[in-house]
Amino acid sequence: MSKREVTNLLNAILKALKELDEVEYKQVLDGKGRIQFIGLEYKDAGRRKKGKAPPKTKLTVEELHVLASQLQTCQTREEARELLYKGDLALLKENLTQLARLLGIHVDKNDRNKTIEDKIVESVVGVRLRSEAIRSLNLKGS
Repeated sequence: MSKREVTNLLNAILKALKELDEVEYKQVLDGKGRIQFIGLEYKDAGRRKKGKAPPKTKLTVEELHVLASQLQTCQTREEARELLYKGDLALLKENLTQLARLLGIHVDKNDRNKTIEDKIVESVVGVRLRSEAIRSLNLKGS
């Protein structure tokens, strides 16, 4: 292998590792997960298309407002996550970012969909659950 080939290979591996979320990365390090090769198909005008991607859906502003109000009525984190996935459809990053802004949640431009979803769920449902748990504590010990 030439130096250029080794450099390209290492860059490809680095790119694959950067695409993993924290849980997947930890699983790879612990030997409980592995990175899989997926060949790229060439499409019109030299664009590349990866294997099957989950279908994504784009919502209007009105639908985002409805979703935000539905999220605030969720009683569990799992219920909120199911609501974000609406069947088997995932939201586009653009929609997740708009939803987060609507709910007053800070999102970095480098945040992935999973991270944004986690922030939304924790901000809307997790905070309420923790607050209720703290309020229900009996600190007097009687």
